[in-house]
Amino acid sequence: IQALRAGEHSLLPEAWLTLEIGRLYAMKGAAERARELWSGARQVYVDAGLIMSAGSFAQGGAHLAFRAGDVRLEEARLREGLEVLERIGERGFYSTQALMLAECLYRRGADDLEIEALCARARETTAANTAAAAPRRELLHAGVLKYLQEIGLAR
Repeated sequence: IQALRAGEHSLLPEAWLTLEIGRLYAMKGAAERARELWSGARQVYVDAGLIMSAGSFAQGGAHLAFRAGDVRLEEARLREGLEVLERIGERGFYSTQALMLAECLYRRGADDLEIEALCARARETTAANTAAAAPRRELLHAGVLKYLQEIGLAR
């Protein structure tokens, strides 16, 4: 954090570049090298105190695991990231990550109840974001407002 305040940002773009290089390795089939690069890049963001960004990195880590055919690691990455996002109250990435986890579980043949619960949480989060983002009620589309009223997020 002190380096960020001092304007020494070189590690963050370098970490992002490392992440992208890791994706290229994954495309070439070098899954282990891709995972190493991803882990290193994510750690830079954790060390910088950028927890939300680090939590959202789970999406990239899950994608690398998916490309490598490691569904269990994909699930673990998504669960870990979702827990981080829940813990800090982050809502922007949450619904996407919840749906990615639901899709992963579906491909694994997991229990429908958990998949449905994740989808419901994603819907609720998206609806709450919509309600919170509207500076005035009259700016919401009538259909959106009706839905928000039905689920108890608007009067």
